[in-house]
Order: sequence, then structure tokens, then C-alpha cells
Amino acid sequence: MRRAWLIALREYRQVVATRGFWMLLLVVPIVIAGSVAATQVLESPTRSSAFVVVDPANIVAPVIDRRLATTGRAGDFVRAPPPVDAPLNSGPEAFGAVIQRHFGLPVGPGAKSAPLALALWVPNDLANGKRARIWASPSADPGLVRIVRAAAGRAERLAALRTAGLSPSDAERIESLQPQVTTGSNAVAPPRESLVLRSVLPLALVYLLLVAAMTTGSMMLQGLIEERSNKLLEAVLACVRPEELMLGKLLGLGAVGLTILAVWVACAAAAVQALHGPAAEMAAAALQPLREPWMAPALLAYFVSGYLIVSTVFLAIGSMSDTMQDAQAYLVPALMAIMAPVVVMMDAVIVDPEAAIVRAMTWIPPYAPFAMLARLGGGVSPVEVIGSGILMIGFIWLELFLLGRVFRASLLGVGQPSPLQAVRRLIGGRRAA
Repeated sequence: MRRAWLIALREYRQVVATRGFWMLLLVVPIVIAGSVAATQVLESPTRSSAFVVVDPANIVAPVIDRRLATTGRAGDFVRAPPPVDAPLNSGPEAFGAVIQRHFGLPVGPGAKSAPLALALWVPNDLANGKRARIWASPSADPGLVRIVRAAAGRAERLAALRTAGLSPSDAERIESLQPQVTTGSNAVAPPRESLVLRSVLPLALVYLLLVAAMTTGSMMLQGLIEERSNKLLEAVLACVRPEELMLGKLLGLGAVGLTILAVWVACAAAAVQALHGPAAEMAAAALQPLREPWMAPALLAYFVSGYLIVSTVFLAIGSMSDTMQDAQAYLVPALMAIMAPVVVMMDAVIVDPEAAIVRAMTWIPPYAPFAMLARLGGGVSPVEVIGSGILMIGFIWLELFLLGRVFRASLLGVGQPSPLQAVRRLIGGRRAA
């Protein structure tokens, strides 16, 4: 085992020293940094906007302040007093005609002044059919408009219920009612938007798994073919057994894949901390599955399992090929067999996490890691986790066992025709006969 670790260390150092590795390692952080910068630039007008609330009874304004604080956007906007020339007691039409002329102009106290983007006028008494009025500039933040509109609408509904004869407590209780949808198991069914957001992180890991496995697998394939062609394997096999060489390469390239994953995840976590506003809310919802203590170990276990399954295929192809031309004959159908079903499955997960093709792929060992990664955000039954896990572990053991036999037969026959070449020669000999 010590020699396998030495080979793994050598493979890791060899890959890390290449330019391709650093390009792959930095491409995702650069994209993430650019996305965060673009988000901040696009949201910068929002964080410097102001709004005015005319609410003599102080009914709606506290609700707006609470909702802004709850959503983490209290610091994005400035609630300014009405302009001095805006008539407050002449009705909404007169107030609106004046306030719209101030849109885009700075309002607010001193250094906290910001361009006015929205104004709300609430009558002294919302009963008897009186309605609140909202004026918004074209540049007003949609989130602010939704919060102000929801707060004013809630106040109007409460006033209508009290006018109908209900007590304030009964009006509050009725207005806060929400329908509850249950499944056959009497569990509350989350809305579709929530399921999609919870699936963002698992689906992102599926993409990362494909990219990392394909990239490092190609590095391993090319390195093994070069070692076969320059006779370096003859010297290596004089010191180690083929099984130790195989295990060392898997461990080394596995460490490369985990390094890439760790850097990408760390950059994504830093980006989430730097986000503000709606983007931060979406990111928090996408990371919601990680609050469950078993989620992170499960994601890591399925990621490593999928990485082993794909890397083993590349290693087997490299052990049977003397040149990259020979490897292409194996590589193209292998990549199609791996990627095509996974891409179809990921599209199906977005539409319906419980689609038939997704549930079926959960029980097919080569695709189980991808399917389980994609489904974890929406919830998976313990039976599926345990059953597919047993099948997946058995498949990985069988794959490593067969790879060991292929590795021994191929590497001990260095310099002899590869299996593909032998088949070609056999076919050609029969034709000649």
C-alpha cells in the first residue's frame, strides 16, 4: 500500500504542475467573481434609491420596515420624508402630481439622501372604499414595489374585514390564513419554486462531477498512454505490481478532483457571502439543504462514487491503448454512454424530481451517483438511499476488480498489439485468407 501512496503522490504532483490544471482550477472562480461583480453593478441603483410613505395613521409604514428588515434589504433603501412642496391634505391626485416630478431627484436627510423611486399615499381611514395609492418610477426596484404593494394591500383587506363587522383580532386571523397542500403521506408539499431552488446545489454538483471527472480522466488517459509509448511503464512495473499502479493512479487523480471541488465550493461560498438583495435570498434558498446534518456527507459520498466510476473507465481505456488514436475508438462511445443519459436525467429533474427516468436511473449503478445527487434536494426515501448505495458499492467493487485484471493483462503486455489492434489484425487476416 505504501507504494500505491507514492504513486498517488507522484500523479498528484504531476497533474498539479500542468498549466491545464490551473486553467481548469481558476476558470470557475473567475466566472463566479464576474457574476458577483455584475450582480453588484446591476443592483447598485437599487441600493441608492429612496421611497416616501405618507401614512397619517402609521398603519402601513411599520409593516414595510419590518418586511424590508426580514428580507435583509433594510440597508438597500432610504425611507425619506415627503418633499416640502408635496400637498399632504389635498388628496392623492394632488400629491401624486407633485411627487412624480421629484422622481430621480435626491431626497432624504443629509448624506443618506438618494434618488426618489417610489411613493405611497395612505388615506386617514381605509374604510368606506378609500384606497391607498402607489407611484413608482421606471427604475424602481421590483422587490421594493412588491413589498410596498403587499403591505398596502394587507392594510386594505384588514380595513375591509373590520368594516364588515369583524373584530381586529378576527380580521388579523382571517387575513393571515394560507392554504395548505398535503400529499398522500400527510406531509406538507413544498411549492415547485422551492423544490427547484433546493435542487440547485445538487444539480451544480452533478455538473462539477462531470467536468472534474472528464477533465482529470482525460489527463490520466493521456499520461498513461505516454507512459506506455515511451516504455516508462516497463521500469515502473519492475518496482510495483499492476494493481498498486492502478490504485495509485486512482488515488492521485481522485485527490486532484477533490482539490478542484474544494476550491470551487470555497469560491462559491465566498460569493454567497458577498451577495446582497434578491440574489442573496435565492442563494440562501439554494443552500437550504446543507442545514440538514446528513446532506453534506451524502453529497460528498455520491460525488466520490461517481468520480471513481468515471475515472475507472478512463483508466481502463488508457491501459488498453498505445496511442490516442486507439483510445478514441473506446473513448467516444464510453463518453456518450455516460453523458447522454445524465444530461437527459438532469433536464427531467428540473421538470419533475420524481420522473420515471430519474427514479429508474437511481437503481442503475453507473448512473446512481448522478441521479442521487440530483434528487437529494427534493428528498429521497431511505429505501432508495440504502438500496441504490448497496448496488453502487457492489458495482464499484466489480469495476475495480475487472479493471485490475485488464490492467494486469494490458500493462504486462506492453509493446504488444492492443486489444483493438489485435481485433483489426484478426479481421484482416481472415479477409486475406
